Amino acid sequence: MLTDIAIWGGIVGMVVALISIIVVLIIKKDIKDALNRDVILFDQNFMLKKQAIEKCLKLLDDLNSTPSVAKNAEFIRRCKESYNELICVLNNLSIADKFLNYAVNLGKISSPELINFKIDCRKDIGLSLKHAQKQKIK
Repeated sequence: MLTDIAIWGGIVGMVVALISIIVVLIIKKDIKDALNRDVILFDQNFMLKKQAIEKCLKLLDDLNSTPSVAKNAEFIRRCKESYNELICVLNNLSIADKFLNYAVNLGKISSPELINFKIDCRKDIGLSLKHAQKQKIK
């Protein structure tokens, strides 16, 4: 009698162990797939944000080198287009507002303001600010 119970208990134990191993393998695959999707999404979001910020910084550099370009309709259109991209990707929308203010409304930007703006953009992307904070002008 006890041997029958022990045999059936062993068989049930093996079945439960086999089912748990299969469940672990299935869950492990799903977890890996979910993590891979998150990495891909993060990389794509980072690239979109980086491209939008690079575009606006190039426009500000153009404005800084030749202030007369601020009156150009094509330049204003490109600035507004870049502003719209920034609104879509930035975490801190005040950076996008600063960009629009510098590029379209003021038509000029001083060197300290440009440095501070670039540092704020770096911060929003999530890049290291260790050495950049030394240059920030208040």
